[in-house]
Amino acid sequence: MAWGRGRLDRRGGWLLLAGGTALFAVLVGECGYPASMVGVPGADRTNSHPPSLLVLALAAAQCGAAILLCGPLARLLRRPLLWAPVALINLSAVTMLCWHQWAPLALAVPAAWLGDVPGLVAAPDALDWLLLRCAWLPLFAAVLLVLVRWARQFERGPDSRAAGPARRVGPGREALDAPSAPEAVPTLPARSARPARPTVPTHGAGGAPPLPAALPARATRSASSGREAIPCGPRRP
Repeated sequence: MAWGRGRLDRRGGWLLLAGGTALFAVLVGECGYPASMVGVPGADRTNSHPPSLLVLALAAAQCGAAILLCGPLARLLRRPLLWAPVALINLSAVTMLCWHQWAPLALAVPAAWLGDVPGLVAAPDALDWLLLRCAWLPLFAAVLLVLVRWARQFERGPDSRAAGPARRVGPGREALDAPSAPEAVPTLPARSARPARPTVPTHGAGGAPPLPAALPARATRSASSGREAIPCGPRRP
């Protein structure tokens, strides 16, 4: 986070790289910490559970190296031939992170029935083990590729699996999978204008004045007959 916000420059990167590497060497050489970050056969202690101080030293060294190599690697990846495989692998980076330990495990469990297979299930007690381990890496990568392709179908969700691949539309072929046009919503015919309410005609100068439409029916009948309109309120004694 500090690096992303611009608080760490190359000087901070050199400090993290040098300090983490020095602490890593002291913990392994003088304090008896195992050099492996995960548990290995024959080791009395492990650095993974619970995480030890050696994990922090390695993380600091790796962060310092990432800060220092960011600029040169960014300039190198401006070439399309180098950028394309990195971008392709980055599409499944989280899937590889979740399944990368299953690749050696899928090979180590069957190989355990054959005994100590060098570089796979034997104890890492010599330099030859490291070289043999590197020879197993292409096979690990192939198994991981199969696992990633199998796991990607669950990451897309059930809707995308049910939809299937898109179908191409050719001449004379109907596009069954193409989205259909929205149906027209029927509209109701416009209502005609309501006729205007007839007005009460006047009776000249000597007649009754025109009455508003809100008067009760009793008062309206009295006015139409030529008599004085009687209010509809309660009668007084």
